[in-house]
Amino acid sequence: LQDTEECAQKKEEQNRLVIKNLVEENKGLNICCADLLGDLEKLRKQEAQWKTEKSGNDTRIKNLEADLAEGRERMKELHSICDNLSSQIAVKQAEIFQKDCDVIRAK
Repeated sequence: LQDTEECAQKKEEQNRLVIKNLVEENKGLNICCADLLGDLEKLRKQEAQWKTEKSGNDTRIKNLEADLAEGRERMKELHSICDNLSSQIAVKQAEIFQKDCDVIRAK
């Protein structure tokens, strides 16, 4: 009976040590878990901020693309006007040349 009681006491002591170690390990895991949750929350905030920035950048890109398309269209118009004026200059130069010839003949 005494041996059984001693054995039971040793088992109880071992169980207490195991429980104490498990409680300590659990505390460490809880701290680790809290740190990970904090990191996760920071990352979620950062993700939300990046999404906001991305949305702003996307809008800016669309505006720039629209401005670029408008600029290209205006450049085409100006190029057309320039070609038209070049044609008019060529016609006027031909007229001036013809008038110069007429003046020379008249002299």
